[in-house]
Parts: sequence; C-alpha cells; structure tokens
Amino acid sequence: MHRVIDEFQRLRQQGRLKENEWPQEAWRKLGHLLEEPAACEFDCIRILQKERFLKEGFWQEVHRTRRFYLYGAGKVAERLLQNLARQGISVAGVLVQNPAGNPASVAGVPVEAWQEASIDREHDLVVIAVTPRKPEVQQEIFFQLEQAGYRNVIVLTRELQEALA
Repeated sequence: MHRVIDEFQRLRQQGRLKENEWPQEAWRKLGHLLEEPAACEFDCIRILQKERFLKEGFWQEVHRTRRFYLYGAGKVAERLLQNLARQGISVAGVLVQNPAGNPASVAGVPVEAWQEASIDREHDLVVIAVTPRKPEVQQEIFFQLEQAGYRNVIVLTRELQEALA
C-alpha cells in the first residue's frame, strides 16, 4: 500500500492526477501497482475519499449535487440522517439491497431498493452509510453501485462519520 501512496503523491506532483479527480479515476491510474486489485482498490478509494472529503468538505459535495441518498437503513444511517436534519439537509431516499428485510422508512425518509430507485446515476450522490467496522460490506456495496453506473458514491469512513457527528 505504501507504493500506491508514493505513486499517488508522485502523480499529483507531476500534475497527472488532479486534486479533484474522483477516487475511481485515481485508482485506474494506480491499479497497476497492486497484486490484489479488488481488495486494494477499495482501500485506495477509501484513502483518497477520506483525504478529499475531510479536506474539501463533505457539506460542499452534498450541496453541489442535485439529490442526495444514503445506502443503508441501520443505526449508522439513522444517526447520519438526524445529523443532516440538524444541518437543514434533506435526503431524497434511503437505499437498500432488499426492502423486505428493512423498515419502510428511516427517520421519516423512505427506504427503497437501490436497483429500482429513480436516481440520476451520473449526478446524484450516494453515501454508503454502513458501519465502517465492516469494510468488506462497504466494499461489496461500493462495487455493486459502481458496476451499475453510479458515479458519485462516498464511503462513510470512521473519520468522516466522526467529522459529521
């Protein structure tokens, strides 16, 4: 992983990797360095997102997007929804894999299957609000969404969760 971070810094200094590039784009430029791409890709994405969103501000990204969704209907999502409501930010919906095993709404926000949601996959923002203690679950969700064409996905890291509390 240190090789990836070193290469990331080198590409940035050379101007070949821009400050505002999404982590997925940065990953594609760095992926050749890793022996286990899938697991390391997600770690790299989390590192880049943590740097970006703690530096530039999660709130700026939320305000920049047209609509904002959370993925996950558990306690993490519920706490985040309460924090967002205190900030005056509304969430368009809560996305889950299977609505049958989840509540109909979380903190008053409707829950729906991510596959059936009417989302602008290019522009709307999705935050994976699943406990950061389960990175393997976050990883699975992230890659499902990315494969389905979602372009604005933020993984809720422990640091970001604490910053939003």
